[in-house]
Amino acid sequence: MCKLIWTFWIDQKECGHNEKHYVAITMLSRFLGNRDIVLNIDRKLKEKKDEIPESLGKSQQEALVKEVEDEGNLRNIAIVYTLLHIGIRFSELCNLNISDIQEEEGRQFVIVRNSRGE
Repeated sequence: MCKLIWTFWIDQKECGHNEKHYVAITMLSRFLGNRDIVLNIDRKLKEKKDEIPESLGKSQQEALVKEVEDEGNLRNIAIVYTLLHIGIRFSELCNLNISDIQEEEGRQFVIVRNSRGE
């Protein structure tokens, strides 16, 4: 029964939708007490993208810096400079605390927690 339901959905949906349906069918099979039903279902898994994210060009960076400097808001200036010069993601920037800015032996560095590389 679950195999039939899965075959119906797999041809009509994207990988993300298929995975949600697979989980639902798995839960149904557990409820019915027959977990073996889902063992023979072939799934299309989403391919992991190894693409480098698009970044701003030099002229775009300069325009952004000029825009925030003309605005004069120190917080926004600090945000833009931090993003451009440290190279962290916006979500990582939002998680920074003042204690994450460190200095040792004349070198300054920022501790980034919960980054994708960890």
